[in-house]
Amino acid sequence: MSDRLTVIAGPKVYSSLKRRFSSLCFGTIKVAQSSAVSSEDAVMNPREVARAARRSIETAQERLLHGDTLLVFAEGTRSRTRGLQPLLPAASRYFDVPGVCVLPAGITGTEDMFPIGEDGLHPVQAIATIGAPMDASALLEQANGDRRVMMDSVGAKIAALLPPEYRGEYS
Repeated sequence: MSDRLTVIAGPKVYSSLKRRFSSLCFGTIKVAQSSAVSSEDAVMNPREVARAARRSIETAQERLLHGDTLLVFAEGTRSRTRGLQPLLPAASRYFDVPGVCVLPAGITGTEDMFPIGEDGLHPVQAIATIGAPMDASALLEQANGDRRVMMDSVGAKIAALLPPEYRGEYS
């Protein structure tokens, strides 16, 4: 699976040479950051965000159809508090491929590895807890087509995998 991993990466991943270099470890797809969570150089007008998002979704769906695994950090930005933030409904668009499963993962410890505002990496103990796979099309159907409800159900599944201090919006 690691040979076929594609990571959706926001513009800040490409903002420095060190970050760009680290992104080469994965088959990254650069995506525009939602204007609701963007800052600094990542700010784009809504039309530019929509155009870039459509391209990244099409590229991701192509890779899924060719057997890649897609890693999506559906919050769209890094938490300043360690707490899980609301998952963006638009992230569900990456899963609009028949047969796709969503595998919730709760990750702790990484906030100290590459702290916000720093350029250096630090050795840390990071823990990933993986939940049961969920059929993406069934999730959307259960949510009656409401992508916010779909992603909130994914957020609740992720929160259940995390210690209470990391659950944030899904406590």
